[in-house]
Amino acid sequence: MVRTNYKTSFFLRKNVVNKNGESGIFLRLTVNKEAAQISTKATCAVGDWDTEAGKMRGKTKKANQLNDFLAEIRAAILFHIQEMERRDEIVTLEKVKNAYLGISARAETLMEIFKKWLDNAEKLVDVSKSRETYRKYERGYRRLQEFMKETYNITDIALRELSYEFIVDYESYLRRVSKCGVNTTPSSFRLSA
Repeated sequence: MVRTNYKTSFFLRKNVVNKNGESGIFLRLTVNKEAAQISTKATCAVGDWDTEAGKMRGKTKKANQLNDFLAEIRAAILFHIQEMERRDEIVTLEKVKNAYLGISARAETLMEIFKKWLDNAEKLVDVSKSRETYRKYERGYRRLQEFMKETYNITDIALRELSYEFIVDYESYLRRVSKCGVNTTPSSFRLSA
């Protein structure tokens, strides 16, 4: 397992002060030499902030609560990094930042995958595929786009949202609208009774 180089620190954005005389506290997150600044949504008076320690000075209830909150942020960042490492993922600043902010990874979609496959197929024209075969693939791509627009009024669908009904509807569309016969309906959509 590759260990991720990361660092967290907190700083006060002193140039912006709210009506209570407090400035916003920001997290500076560095992952593998890439850095980002993220608002913690917490504030502190400039005079109460310990710049070197990156926390609020004192032992008051407010100081303890704020410093505990900042410690929780550090712990959450560490947790997300360790989870990614445990899953043998490549840890990037964007992934850690998104995990901390609760932004989930974008789901792969049917048309994205189909387009990647189509692009790769085009590279194989005159190598292992004919131009005519590639044109059939393009036609299939366009038909799938048309089907989704006409049937569901969508332009794409997440892979995890594909259902049996979607496949049955698509097969029916190919036969009714596109006039595809048994041999021209993609074999992956031929359903046996």
